[in-house]
Amino acid sequence: MLAVGMWGGAAPALAAGSSAVLDTVEFTNDTFQDQSVQTLKVTWHASESPATPTLRVAFDLPSELIGQGTSFSIGNGTCTVTASRVECVIDDDYVMSNPLDIRGEFTIRAQVDLSNTEAVPSATFTVGGVATPPVHITSRYCAENCSYDGVWNPWKSGWYENANDAVHWWIGVPTRGQGVQSEDDGRSLAAGQTVTVTDRFDEQNPFTLVEGSPRVQRASCVVTDRWNQQTPVWTDLDPSQYTVSDGGRQVRFETTAGTGCSGQDAAENPVALTGSVYRVNWDVIAEDGGKGVTGPGSYRNDATVAIGGTAREAVSTATRYSSSGSAVGQNYARFQLRKTFDLDAGVIAPDGIRVDYTIAYPGGIPAPTSGTITLDAGNDWSYTSSDIYAGSTVTLKEVDPWPSNVDGSSVLTLAGAPVAPARDGSFSFTATHSSTPLDVTLTNAAALQTQAVQARKQLDNPDGMRMPEGTAFELTASWPANPELAIAAGSASVALPADGSIVEFPALPVGAEVSFAETAPADVPGGTWTGSSVSPQTMTIGADSVGATVTATNVIARDVGFFAIEKKLTGDAADLVVDRTFEVDYAWPANSELGIEAGSGTVTVAADEDAVAVTAPAGAEVTLSEAPVAITGGTWAAPTFEPGNTFTVVQNETARITLTNLLDLNTGAFSIHKVIEGNAAGQVPADTEFTVHYAYPAGVGFGGAEGELTVRAGQTVTSPQLPFGAQVTLTEIAPADIEGATWEAPAFSPVSVTIGDGTVVEVTLTNTLTAPELAVTTSGDPSDLAATGVPGGEATVWWATGAAVLMLAVGAAVLTASRTRRSRSGAAAE
Repeated sequence: MLAVGMWGGAAPALAAGSSAVLDTVEFTNDTFQDQSVQTLKVTWHASESPATPTLRVAFDLPSELIGQGTSFSIGNGTCTVTASRVECVIDDDYVMSNPLDIRGEFTIRAQVDLSNTEAVPSATFTVGGVATPPVHITSRYCAENCSYDGVWNPWKSGWYENANDAVHWWIGVPTRGQGVQSEDDGRSLAAGQTVTVTDRFDEQNPFTLVEGSPRVQRASCVVTDRWNQQTPVWTDLDPSQYTVSDGGRQVRFETTAGTGCSGQDAAENPVALTGSVYRVNWDVIAEDGGKGVTGPGSYRNDATVAIGGTAREAVSTATRYSSSGSAVGQNYARFQLRKTFDLDAGVIAPDGIRVDYTIAYPGGIPAPTSGTITLDAGNDWSYTSSDIYAGSTVTLKEVDPWPSNVDGSSVLTLAGAPVAPARDGSFSFTATHSSTPLDVTLTNAAALQTQAVQARKQLDNPDGMRMPEGTAFELTASWPANPELAIAAGSASVALPADGSIVEFPALPVGAEVSFAETAPADVPGGTWTGSSVSPQTMTIGADSVGATVTATNVIARDVGFFAIEKKLTGDAADLVVDRTFEVDYAWPANSELGIEAGSGTVTVAADEDAVAVTAPAGAEVTLSEAPVAITGGTWAAPTFEPGNTFTVVQNETARITLTNLLDLNTGAFSIHKVIEGNAAGQVPADTEFTVHYAYPAGVGFGGAEGELTVRAGQTVTSPQLPFGAQVTLTEIAPADIEGATWEAPAFSPVSVTIGDGTVVEVTLTNTLTAPELAVTTSGDPSDLAATGVPGGEATVWWATGAAVLMLAVGAAVLTASRTRRSRSGAAAE
């Protein structure tokens, strides 16, 4: 808050008499601009009672307030205002006749000069020892578009000086436009042009020219003033440089080149103009003393500016602002009627009230007067009477301001003491003299008529959700303001028990248009409120609402969520699975807090197909399990659930579970049992090893492979573990040759081998080795030899011997040929 001002310093010596004390000083506007002229209202009272002549009201103005010089009457005295001081003198005769409790008020006008560069939101001024209420003062400081840009059109302004009834007219000459030769981009006039300015005074303008008027001013330099505004620097032209004619109404001059900025302060940022700028001033006296022509105290004047044959007009108005005041002594009285309200909640005060009054004067002279006083926000619910004779009887009767739905009453107090009402409801009191108006207060009390309304709760709970103990529902009745019925906007609420018991709303205003709405109910664990309704939704409180019941219905459903199971099948044996559907078991325990009962079930899912979703109560703790059907040739690994097989169901969300089954491929084997047959079997050395080659192509879940087994006669060897379903082909590597014997093709039994599921397929590999049979005769009993058909013993031996040798030779040859063949190829079995 900015506080400025002063008491006024030492006042000049006064003749003997009474002085006055200021009570209040306040601006009539609460927001205005610095440097503007504002009106101030001053109230005062004589410092002594009785007062003695001469009674003066005198004080200096603070430097920030520049008084607008004037002199005016205050009824029983005269006030004079100068730039720095205000002095009012009350008529001596009046003071002599009315010396008691003299008081008064008056208005003055003053220019505000804070020179603030920013707005002052709460400025106060101390005038005559009294602080004004805070006012908001904006700044004249220029923040943008502050450069001087020349004169676009002729202009005219005027202001009225009350002190001497002088009007000061100014006419500006344009620096650009049609017919104008400019310099400095239109900011000044080029030299050598003839300018004629004519100000028209006629019978409608009762003015007298002041001596020395008109005068011409020229500027050829612009500076930045204290308001950051670039403005011309004006100097008076010598009268020899212009011509005045037509009875002082016309001025003519030639434009000249600029003369620069000689003598200007550098801090003002002076800028010299190439050309010049001109304005013309006429000072006149208003012959009618400020009565005005175009309105009370207003004067309108036209002017013409011609440059190079092109003329343009300018118009302006000057207004005389008057001050006024009053001074009242003891033989008068006044009363101030103020309105207050003592209203119950929900009652709207009327926009205004009317009070009829009658004033009966002492002795019956003059005749009683009457009228109506209106009190409202516009007069701050207060009325101050004009001066009436002390001792008058004032009777006040209020016009009933209330509608039929309001019960109202009124009380009148005089200086705080109650005044008894008459039978007709009027109040009377005697107006006595006082230094301040009599304090009369009329207070209205009022209450709305009301009515009760019933309400109940109805639940729609198809899922049987359990309501927590003590569950209640808030139902609110609200109504808009209805100024015609004095009903303020309001609301009332009740708690409705879940069991449907009927409750009663607090009293609702009769005549109110009530709407019923329910506050969103509290959450119920495991459930969601899915709908609500109120019936009826609206009701006018009155005769039709008697016995009515408002029903608020709510629908609740159990909260659910979802889980979706997606089946994945992996492992070497996955392709062995023909039926790719699986059953997954799920279950959740009961949860009394959420009202969840235990549940379980089975869902069928297909491998590598879309996930299958299951609905479950929100909050349920679900556990998943699976026992897949056994598959021949494969072994199931434990099922894996990602992210896990236990989870909590979340409302309106889907828990996505990936169930992966790994099926490992089983294995089996085959065994080889070696058998040697034939008449030469005995010739096979016991440590002879036989090599069997086995091979199988790729199959379901495995790739092709091969290998060899080594076995001896009479032994059994078993292959490594081979994949289930492998189709094994067996071949034998040709065995080593045996001298004098021949290997027949090997025989596998069974011929083909398919690897089983954890079994060993037994295969017998038989090799037959044969040698030629020879007949040999030896000495001894011929009956020990087989009959050869050769007569004679000795002949037989030879031949036999020779034949044996021959057969051995032939056998050797045959054996050699046979060995050659076996070395090239061997027998195979499948």
